[in-house]
Amino acid sequence: MSKKILFLIVIILITISIFISYYYIYYIKGNEIAAINLYKDLINNSIDMNISNNNYNYIEFDKSSLFDPLTGKQLSTNSKNEILTYLKKYNDNARLANINKIPYNADGIAITLNTYKRSKRKIDITVNCYIPNSGVTSQKYKCTYTKNKWDLVSGLSGITATP
Repeated sequence: MSKKILFLIVIILITISIFISYYYIYYIKGNEIAAINLYKDLINNSIDMNISNNNYNYIEFDKSSLFDPLTGKQLSTNSKNEILTYLKKYNDNARLANINKIPYNADGIAITLNTYKRSKRKIDITVNCYIPNSGVTSQKYKCTYTKNKWDLVSGLSGITATP
């Protein structure tokens, strides 16, 4: 085989491997970095709107809500740990847990998410904050995935319920 044909075959193989890698990262694996940043934005908004001026013993975040919206798969352990570390900037006793019932009598904040997927790159998320002696506040967001990040729009009305 001539050197030109061999060189052309190598270039084609490199191009195919780059395409497969890109496809795997963004379509099969999803984009966990974008998902982590989405959850950080939701945490910021929830705490700023609901609990920033109050002292509570802990903040609990529902870990069953932590998934990559592109793939629907649970986030990796490393990604969940990054979110937990981020939560600890608000409270040293932050934790991830499975929240199965509304903790009205607790002495900490519980945050849960309800997600509705409208399309591959559009989701609606409702963030529920369970606050002791105050009840539940909810905020709805429309999220769109563009340019490797989730854009978050809050335009839906907040809901408050008391126990």
